[in-house]
Amino acid sequence: MVDWKGFIPPQYIDRATRFKKVVLDPPSSEPGSWVGAGRVFYDHVFKEYLMAVRPRKPAPARGIEVRIYSSKNGEDFYLKTALTKEDISRDMKTEVLSIEGVQIIRDPLTDLLYLYVSVDYRRA
Repeated sequence: MVDWKGFIPPQYIDRATRFKKVVLDPPSSEPGSWVGAGRVFYDHVFKEYLMAVRPRKPAPARGIEVRIYSSKNGEDFYLKTALTKEDISRDMKTEVLSIEGVQIIRDPLTDLLYLYVSVDYRRA
């Protein structure tokens, strides 16, 4: 037994956790291509998991879009919708260089879901 001092590290707490599967594949097989910066949200109203992610390709493409996935079991996700950085550029009326972070949250007062998107954009 290890004599811990201070907080127990997460690696110790999760030591029995086993990898099950890759949930989403990267947009390409090139190095630097991945899907991430997302959060999984359980929607208690529709009893489904929602996941907002941003696919990324190697530079200069960077964060290319926001994708929303859904799952009933938290392991098998299917694409519900996507929003490209060009869509966001059009709405912001400025050039979006990269989508940097995404998150779905529920307003506790109205039960409405909101998608928050952080972007790197070109200042005029």
